[in-house]
Amino acid sequence: MNEYKYKSIMLIDDSDIDNMVNKHILSKNMVAENIIVFTSANDALTYFSENKTTTDEMLIPKIILLDINMPIMNGFGFLVEFEKITADNLKNTKVIMLTSSVDPNDIRRSKDYSSVISFISKPLSLEHLDEI
Repeated sequence: MNEYKYKSIMLIDDSDIDNMVNKHILSKNMVAENIIVFTSANDALTYFSENKTTTDEMLIPKIILLDINMPIMNGFGFLVEFEKITADNLKNTKVIMLTSSVDPNDIRRSKDYSSVISFISKPLSLEHLDEI
């Protein structure tokens, strides 16, 4: 029997199509058993505040794949708020920027956040799965 690499991963991207494709790639390749999807950074932050005391690994992702360019709150806005959360269940959650941005300033800026472990250019591919 195959084992998933993670119990749970979260996708935060305003593109429904990107989320659908990424969810398929992650599921098909046994990366995550549960894939939580948000099209809004604000909604993802609300989710974390509502689940700040849970110990259920299916509800708290180990990895967040985060887009930069989103309306209302972009990926960097999310990171500022995410890193303010002090919930014990999020201390091991890491962020991978998954974005269409190829701006060197975005890559440099992402390194300012301790939760960010990698920067991947869209589209998500099989080659990227090793980084996740």
